[in-house]
Amino acid sequence: MNRDFHLEQASDDAYWVTLAQAGNTQAYGKLALAHQTRLYRFVLKYVRSTADARDITQEALLQGYRCIGSFNGHSRFSTWLTGIALNLARNHVNRAPSVTFVEYEDDGFAAGGHSQGDPLHALEDRQALSAMSDALAALPGDMRDCLVLVGMEGLSYEEVAQTLAMPVGSVKSKVSRARQRLRELLSETAPAL
Repeated sequence: MNRDFHLEQASDDAYWVTLAQAGNTQAYGKLALAHQTRLYRFVLKYVRSTADARDITQEALLQGYRCIGSFNGHSRFSTWLTGIALNLARNHVNRAPSVTFVEYEDDGFAAGGHSQGDPLHALEDRQALSAMSDALAALPGDMRDCLVLVGMEGLSYEEVAQTLAMPVGSVKSKVSRARQRLRELLSETAPAL
């Protein structure tokens, strides 16, 4: 996503947040609709179950609604909401660490959306997604959090530092180490030619 889109979205969000903080529930509904798909995909990367991701996304949106008065505007609304979802996803994973199944039926890529109907490409897509998911799951939590927020969610280092309450330098270091570790993990699982 480009920077202009983020600025426009942040401007729209600021308008709706102001209304929501004044008690306008429809304004919060607009915010929820604008962010629920991105938030769901973010949560799915952590919990690896579509049903759990849906539940956690709904809970994050509900908590956002309940706490909208505490949103102070020091970050983008989407960053604040992602922080809520991240905490809920972490709590879920910590309570159920033995969950190892993967259900990605809601994800077009996993369902072969990029394979143009070719079964071989669909299988390759699923295997690549599974390998990436497993490699992400193998990363230490703080490295995975930083990498997902910067590399997959498109947040700036500063926004991630604010969301995770850590110095910007630490975020940069963790992203760099996470990328290196992912390359190592994925090279170990790559099929031999």
